[in-house]
Amino acid sequence: MYIEMSTTNKSAHTFELDTMSNMITLSNQCISFLDTLQESRQKLLQAIQNNENNFFDKNPDILSQFNSLFDPTIFKSKVRAFAKDIEHTVEIYCCHEYVEDTIDIDYDKSRRVVYCQLCELTKK
Repeated sequence: MYIEMSTTNKSAHTFELDTMSNMITLSNQCISFLDTLQESRQKLLQAIQNNENNFFDKNPDILSQFNSLFDPTIFKSKVRAFAKDIEHTVEIYCCHEYVEDTIDIDYDKSRRVVYCQLCELTKK
């Protein structure tokens, strides 16, 4: 994927980086939601399997349509690939200014993170 970035206007460059950072965040939220959807889908399929009235055995089209609509694996891989492409673009075009920070994990635990204050990507 080739993305042309603005090189003449620093505020436009900052806007572009912020926008791509928001795209990455939204992509990660989408992946998290798809994981939750998959868990709920699996529970529902297990409940159907445990049911003894054979309704879904007699009506297989219902399960077939359900599985084709709510199987998040294909969409999830597309979202993950998009997020990686955007992260790669940000890494290429951002003049990183890394800062070190500490984030609270819970009441008595914290973790050190290093991230770019411009694009907000964590340092790898």
